[in-house]
Amino acid sequence: MIRRKGLRRSTLLIGLLGLISALLVTSSGTAEGAWWPKRKLALKRTLAADRVAPTKPRGLTVVATTAASVTVSWRRSSDRVGVAGYIVYRNGVRIGSTGRTTTRYVASSLRCGTSYQIAVQAYDRAGNRSARAVVLAATSSCVDTQPPSVPGNVAQTNVTSSSITISWTPSTDNMGVVGYEVLSDGVLAGSTASTLFALTALRCGAMYTIGVRALDAAGHRSAAASILVTTAGCPDTSAPSSPSALRVTSVNQTSVSVRWSASTDDRGVAGYGVYRGSAPAGSTGATSYTVGSLSCGTSYVIGVDAYDAAGNRSGRSTITATTSQCPAPGPVPPGDTTPPTVPSGLTVTGATASTISLGWTASTDNTGVAGYGLYRDNGNAGSTSVPSATFSGLACGRSYDLAVDAYDANGNRSARSSVTSSTAPCPDTAPPSVPSGLTQTGVTQSTVGLAWTASSDNVGVAGYGIYLAGVRIASTSSPGYTFASLTCGTTYSAGVDAYDAAGSRSAVATLFVATAACSGETQAPTAP
Repeated sequence: MIRRKGLRRSTLLIGLLGLISALLVTSSGTAEGAWWPKRKLALKRTLAADRVAPTKPRGLTVVATTAASVTVSWRRSSDRVGVAGYIVYRNGVRIGSTGRTTTRYVASSLRCGTSYQIAVQAYDRAGNRSARAVVLAATSSCVDTQPPSVPGNVAQTNVTSSSITISWTPSTDNMGVVGYEVLSDGVLAGSTASTLFALTALRCGAMYTIGVRALDAAGHRSAAASILVTTAGCPDTSAPSSPSALRVTSVNQTSVSVRWSASTDDRGVAGYGVYRGSAPAGSTGATSYTVGSLSCGTSYVIGVDAYDAAGNRSGRSTITATTSQCPAPGPVPPGDTTPPTVPSGLTVTGATASTISLGWTASTDNTGVAGYGLYRDNGNAGSTSVPSATFSGLACGRSYDLAVDAYDANGNRSARSSVTSSTAPCPDTAPPSVPSGLTQTGVTQSTVGLAWTASSDNVGVAGYGIYLAGVRIASTSSPGYTFASLTCGTTYSAGVDAYDAAGSRSAVATLFVATAACSGETQAPTAP
């Protein structure tokens, strides 16, 4: 094989020398300059006869890289007539060429941190092209010098006495945002990759400056976007002071009036509870009260405590008071043994949470009615001289058997008229329990379902309030709700509270929910 290649090259060299000699001989016998066209014709014929391509460039190597360029070099190709130059390709597309003696090329205007396929091909003057030599080359990593944009639309979405949730719109960056840092009064409170963050363990009723800044992979931080927020007020756990200077201002046979000095409280006194013994006798917003339906000539322990809007109660102040003595019996008519008629038409004329009022038709007697006896659950509840009475000191929301009889001056008593009645329901000051077990259910691109465990209440749960991003948007009577008209691929703060018939509301339970990703999305995430 080696001898055959040498013989071929020798034959080609002898042919070229013969051609040159013929041209020189011809030119010596012609006019000056007439030899050149003949030489060109001979050379053209020689090239036309050349069908052999140059050899493939060898040793193609990457010798230098920058963020925007790649430099390659190679060893020269060979050809039977002669290599005319080299063509350079990038990812299969021609980007330049070099002369026959240049075996180095700089591919420029490239993207940083990107791989390219660089190829080199030799060609001769006859247009024959060699096979391509190929090498894989990568530009240097990109240099990130630009910080992300400032997060936009920072807003408070939920608040409790110890936590605040904020949201914002995403930042942008030439290389990509990797996360966000949240600051509380200038101190780093945490970081997140989402656009929602909950700050916890905060002071109740306190104001904070909350800032959010974006972070990229190179460690550049944007300026912070800030917002002033305030946590919910502190829960009231402090009871009012006990009423002072409790004193009796007046008494009669069936009632005792008392007065006291006002209590104090850090949030304000809502009212006072009055007690006869250990039983509630009523309540008032004033600093005086009359306890009625008492028995004449009887001692009672009257108590008063103060309470605030949160239901905290002070200790009781007490005083002992005695009603006026019972009236002395008048002269007894000789031989009077006839009792008065039974009180008729006994009717409930009013009721509160601690009192029931009755009225009836006056009885008659042959010598005159002296008064009426009052009875509560078969126990003596005092007396009255008129055909009406108010039973006080009763428990709220409870049924009582009430009765009335008539008596004369001789002590003769009629049969009793009775009625069963109830006090008004107890005032509801206790809120329902917080809804628990919040769970995201059905999800579409525009809807999210929410389910939870039913709350409990001392009287009964009337319904549930539904919140989206901290704003109440609806209510429902059962533990379940579906949010509609939402944006696809978006996270929301959903909340639920419970309320009763008195309007007392529980704290809001929250859960982050998200709609399904938008259809037709073709943009991939940024590279890690």
